[in-house]
Amino acid sequence: MTDAELLAIIAQAEREGWTELDLWGNDLEGLSSEIGRLQSLEKFILGKFDYKEGKSKGNRLTSIPQEIFQLINLKELSIAFNKITVIPDAISNLANLTTLDLNSNQKSLHLKSTKSNSAMMTDKPTLHKPYQQINS
Repeated sequence: MTDAELLAIIAQAEREGWTELDLWGNDLEGLSSEIGRLQSLEKFILGKFDYKEGKSKGNRLTSIPQEIFQLINLKELSIAFNKITVIPDAISNLANLTTLDLNSNQKSLHLKSTKSNSAMMTDKPTLHKPYQQINS
């Protein structure tokens, strides 16, 4: 997906107030800062397993773009099948987040433990990691 195509999708999603955006399998290495303008977004998919085709489809993200942490209405975030190694403290900004799918990222994936995101974890979001589900 080109930058122009991504910007067009983001603009349309903002205009139409989309609550779900699915960008899996687009070979993205990063996201435009405009993604943070999608305040209606509740579900954001950047990677998943396609059961119909029987294969995984992610992107090439090595970090979670900071603009995602501006999406305060986000309930579900799937960044499976990317190359994420660290979950930043800013994840605690997503107070409505109930599902975080990290399936098949780097083996050394770390969730930083701080007071702010520990407080968020008391609401028991579901954290998906490769081949296991952990309920905090």
